[in-house]
Amino acid sequence: MNNHYDAVVIGLGAVGSFALRALSKTPGRWLGIERFSLGAHARGSSHGMTRIYRRAYFEHPHYVPWIEFSLNAFRELQDLDQETELMHECGMLLMAPKGSACRTDLPPLLAASAHAAAKHDIPVNFLENEELATKFPQFRSEHDMVGLLEPNAGILRPERVIQAAQADAQLSGYAAMIGNTAVTNMRKRSDGKMAIRVQPFSCDVTGGEPEEEREIVADTILVSAGAWTSQLLPQWAPYLTVTRQIQAWIDTSQHEKAYSLEKMPAWFMETPDWQIPIYGTPADTTAGTMKHWIKVGTHCNAEQISDPSTHSLEVTRDEYAQLQHTTMLGLHSVAWTGHAVPHFVATEPCLYTMTPDGHFLVASPSSGIFGVSACCGHGFKMAPALGAMMADFALGKDMLQWRLDFCNPERFKN
Repeated sequence: MNNHYDAVVIGLGAVGSFALRALSKTPGRWLGIERFSLGAHARGSSHGMTRIYRRAYFEHPHYVPWIEFSLNAFRELQDLDQETELMHECGMLLMAPKGSACRTDLPPLLAASAHAAAKHDIPVNFLENEELATKFPQFRSEHDMVGLLEPNAGILRPERVIQAAQADAQLSGYAAMIGNTAVTNMRKRSDGKMAIRVQPFSCDVTGGEPEEEREIVADTILVSAGAWTSQLLPQWAPYLTVTRQIQAWIDTSQHEKAYSLEKMPAWFMETPDWQIPIYGTPADTTAGTMKHWIKVGTHCNAEQISDPSTHSLEVTRDEYAQLQHTTMLGLHSVAWTGHAVPHFVATEPCLYTMTPDGHFLVASPSSGIFGVSACCGHGFKMAPALGAMMADFALGKDMLQWRLDFCNPERFKN
């Protein structure tokens, strides 16, 4: 059995799947390793039925070209399978209290997005409080809330996207994948090759003896291990914190039109009554029995996770109550007609891996290895670009086009 590969991708979430897909377009031996099941799973950061994509990026304008690249890749995948809807343009609405700001002095959240929009010629519409309340009555507009609407933004369907990327990666015959396999060690051999120790992995950490390890050899290792990045790249551990966010769904079938993709945009809101931003997506008519469910979630909750492999997939009472509280700050109660407080028909945790400044780590921490950290809660929409960066490194291509300086871990040493 030939266990040598030109490159091995560790972690087949969104970024790793697109890295393997990018590599598969070039003849070679490429391998992807996933700790959990292939396709999609609920243990990390690439699940939850919907993800928001937007281009007017308040986090940093340098991300906009990455998003443009990624949207083209999503559309390519969509063209390959017209029957599976991977994305939908429903618009994206940012909301924040205006406070003392005037029209030319937007709240910081909106101002940063407007700056990115102006820099990259992205259409956006500013909504004063009265217009916001009239056009989008689904949201509470107290505190003189104002909005910035990006009409050409929308949602991605993460599980379908990952499955499509992995399927496309295998079409050429150059790429292989193995699931339910944990990487236990990485080292450089005396001949300059990279050795990777792996063993079968089960989520049932209490049962049975560990199965026998084996070794895989690679010219290059590409790490996209999400919340497990610190375990594989300990030199990055000081800059990475794994946090637990909660996402939930509300059945709005009694008012289905008001909360549909045609009437309600994806949204992100800051409110003075709660320190954690909240976000959500409209009901997705392609979601089968969930087609009338809107999604809500917390963004950048500070609860830290010590071991992502063993964190509970059950939402606690306190987490449930906190999300109820934040949902009541953002949405009008008509969304949960018949209940005094929001009633969630489903809940699910999601892991964010945060850096101190909210930007990614994208770099080569040592010879033969290139890593992309999990993405601070805003990376799914850029997964194809981040995956292409990894592939470019393995293929020896020029990395300057990606303008990675602001994502270099060395920034934290200054």
